[in-house]
Amino acid sequence: MVQDIIYNCLLILCLAVSCYNERARQNYFWIYFLLVLCYELFFSYKWIGIKIYTTSAILYSLFFVNVYLKELLDRRKYLVKWSLNIIVLGIGIYLYPENGYSISLGIMMAFIFIILGLVWLFNEFKINSQVSLMEKQFFWVSVSLLLWAVFFLFRLVPMNLFEKEDFEFLKSINIIFQWVTIASYFIFFKGLFCKL
Repeated sequence: MVQDIIYNCLLILCLAVSCYNERARQNYFWIYFLLVLCYELFFSYKWIGIKIYTTSAILYSLFFVNVYLKELLDRRKYLVKWSLNIIVLGIGIYLYPENGYSISLGIMMAFIFIILGLVWLFNEFKINSQVSLMEKQFFWVSVSLLLWAVFFLFRLVPMNLFEKEDFEFLKSINIIFQWVTIASYFIFFKGLFCKL
């Protein structure tokens, strides 16, 4: 499908730019895009099964928790960082499924993305700095995560119901979600060029 080609090309571009731009490199976004690329390619070529693929929700959640904590908190607040990492990892392990993909794990990841994005935006509005929000990398990352997470919840939560009741509608939702994912990565891509 055309959206798969666009998606994979966009992931490669984001990986390249996040290695090139110093600010993006300092935020370790290249690790995220490398993880996403590996998970997606390995899963699509069936080199890994759904059980391994499901761990992506835990790793993506931990990645963004740490990146946002680095951005939001003083470096000396190790207790908060370790506590949040242990909580996210503990919840992730608890929700890890016996087989198949865990909807609960996906919901956890989406809520973490939404909370992180909103906390960063709230913090920026509270600070009221002289620098435009659109010049800040985390503005674009936060908008990207919020957009993706909201649509992911809309796709994920009723998935089992639609699979039984209206499979055609589920296919339509999946196609819309693929395009929303591409749009959110374009927003993220824009943010990778920011210097602040």
